[in-house]
Amino acid sequence: MQFATIVDPSVILSKRVVIGEGTIICAGTIVTVDISIGKHVIINLDCTLGHDDVIEDFVTIYPSVNVSGNVRVGECSEIGTGVQIIQGKKNKVEYNYRCRGSGNKEYRQTRNLCWSSCQREKI
Repeated sequence: MQFATIVDPSVILSKRVVIGEGTIICAGTIVTVDISIGKHVIINLDCTLGHDDVIEDFVTIYPSVNVSGNVRVGECSEIGTGVQIIQGKKNKVEYNYRCRGSGNKEYRQTRNLCWSSCQREKI
């Protein structure tokens, strides 16, 4: 099965961008040059991706996020509304939340906003 890749017609998109299947890029977004966007990524309204960025699989970028050049966003990451990720700065932010796993077991899941983690620990 192959998933559709959807890019709003208003998106400014360089010809030197690779976009994985199942990715959605919403209106008002600017994607500059030499960027790799993974599979099943959602880039919401009015975001900017700078040169040489790598956005790994299953990333969600909420509205009005600015990612400067030469930044890697890890698998399963979520970047909240209005966040600015600046090259060379320590952007690593982690948070915990509770989720239900198989068999209704409760887990605390750590997600890393800029580098992948998505690790579960049993509570």
